[in-house]
Amino acid sequence: MSTRDDLLNAARRANEVLDEFEVRKRIELGYTRIDPVRIAENADVPVMFQPLNKLLGAYLNEGRPGIMVNINRGPGLVHMTCAHELGHFFLGHQPQTDLLVEYGDLANIVERQADQFAFSLLLPRWLVKEIMSRKEWTSLADPVVLYQLSLRLGTSYTSTIWTLQRMHVISPARANELAHVTPKTIKEHLTGGEVPDDKGDVWLVDQHDRNSILEPHKSDYFVFDLPSKAGAGYVWSLDDVVAKGYAVEPLQNDVRETPVEQHFGQNPEFGPVNTRRFVAIPAAGDDVKPGTSEAFSMYQRRPWENRPLAGTDNQCTFNTEFEFITNGLDPKERMRRVEEVKATA
Repeated sequence: MSTRDDLLNAARRANEVLDEFEVRKRIELGYTRIDPVRIAENADVPVMFQPLNKLLGAYLNEGRPGIMVNINRGPGLVHMTCAHELGHFFLGHQPQTDLLVEYGDLANIVERQADQFAFSLLLPRWLVKEIMSRKEWTSLADPVVLYQLSLRLGTSYTSTIWTLQRMHVISPARANELAHVTPKTIKEHLTGGEVPDDKGDVWLVDQHDRNSILEPHKSDYFVFDLPSKAGAGYVWSLDDVVAKGYAVEPLQNDVRETPVEQHFGQNPEFGPVNTRRFVAIPAAGDDVKPGTSEAFSMYQRRPWENRPLAGTDNQCTFNTEFEFITNGLDPKERMRRVEEVKATA
């Protein structure tokens, strides 16, 4: 069998897994990403998160298959590592330890198959189209748009670039240009300078997110991009966001108002200038239990009125389900094991 056939078989197996575990149903509920940990749980493959020195992850199979993932990495790389190790499992490979999860064309066929499985599992073409449709994006050539896509897919910015290039969604030349724009640079542009820690992300949220369930981490920032009728005396009420533990301020340094050449060498799609942006930063020490779901509601009103201005264009509501990655077994796997012990007690 040729290398090409091996890789096609890996992609085909990933599609079979997506169908077998009915992943599209979760997307239809409003979620935007495919959760490899959830798939592992449903396949009875426990996932262990641990701080590892050099390894990104490992596939183990001593009596029972299992996956180990380095917790000291950003969420996108954690998800990709888990998907890569799942590839070893579903493709029937021997136990593996992985320093990388994007091995390239010179790697052995086993690792390339696991890579292909991971890309096909987390970034299927139909899901990319679904998110673009929800957000009404017409192009992925802009670094801000591509970064926001990667957050919604739950993959790293770099992995998203090169997977889309392999899918012929963006050209090799544009992929190289995008790869030279760092996520930190994009975060700084979105927030006007202040950014979360290395693992934290910045979600640009607007009214197109109203039917989606976003899965941020508690340390992530939000930038709300909201239509403005300030000239007519209306203001946005963000009291609900503040009540949920965020400090909210109008964006003072809106990058859309600075010269184009100060951005990324071209005119990026930062959104319409007739909107107002607000930065929401989580309060230090604010604790949220794993899997917590929260709906955020914002609306325009006159300063002397408490009721919202009528019309969907004057209101913005979106849903979140915070993801937590902690040391040890995944929380759902721990719960399952506790229940097993209770059943035998």
